[in-house]
Amino acid sequence: MTRFPTLRWVLGRWDALTLAAAMRAALALAVGLPAMTALLSTGIADHPDGDHLLFDSGGMMLVEGVRLSLTAAPPVTKLTLLLAAGCVLLSLYPVSVMLVALEDRDGRLGEALGRGLRRLPALFAIYGLCLLFQVMVFVAAAFAAAWAPQQLAQTLGPALADAVGVLLLLFGVAINCASGVARDLAFAAASRRPAALPALLLGIGTLLARPLSVGVDWARLAAWQWVLVLGAAYCAGRFPAAPGWTLPLAAVTVSVLVGITTLRGVWAARCLVHASAAQPAAALQPAATMA
Repeated sequence: MTRFPTLRWVLGRWDALTLAAAMRAALALAVGLPAMTALLSTGIADHPDGDHLLFDSGGMMLVEGVRLSLTAAPPVTKLTLLLAAGCVLLSLYPVSVMLVALEDRDGRLGEALGRGLRRLPALFAIYGLCLLFQVMVFVAAAFAAAWAPQQLAQTLGPALADAVGVLLLLFGVAINCASGVARDLAFAAASRRPAALPALLLGIGTLLARPLSVGVDWARLAAWQWVLVLGAAYCAGRFPAAPGWTLPLAAVTVSVLVGITTLRGVWAARCLVHASAAQPAAALQPAATMA
């Protein structure tokens, strides 16, 4: 454990980590509940095997269940979108609590809950500004990717023109990823810059000042998240669709949730380290210790 100081730092606040995992699980359940309720209302729950039929080979019962529940699709879709929008905003609260808990490793969880709640307005503003920027970049990249091949087809040829369009789209994706990283750095910087705009500027400045170290941390933790998700999907696919396998499947799901929450906690800790390094005069004590 001593070889991984950031992980030890995060696991030292297991209370905030557990709370964040529980909050994320509850929010995910709330978003998926309308669609699952509509699917189960088709009568699939009355079968002796329950919803295990949905995972039978070939997916025939799953397709049939979706077909029977299409009549409820419009209201379910509206409700799901409203819940998703609300849950996205609420999901910032465990992020805020985790950052506060990591800053004060000896503090109580109740104090982190209160301070995290007071920081939410700044996090909402930062998230909204970054989301607006990402939407604008996505629209511009999609328009450029569709327009460029048509204009360059005669000059470069269809193959190269299509390649230019793909590159433009990938460039937009890269910018949006970078803006997401800057947003997370701004969340960490909000501890010393409570106002949204100064914290966002500090997050952008941190990314520009330390692009390599920040990018390596982000890529490494993102890769581990994909390993967890794909590994869990592979394991779940190997389980038989039988009632006796419900507990192992639930164990895999909970393990992945805890693993992803832990990785996000490590990323939050690294953001605190980078934000402190970019602003030495206001460096956080835990971050200075772990740097």
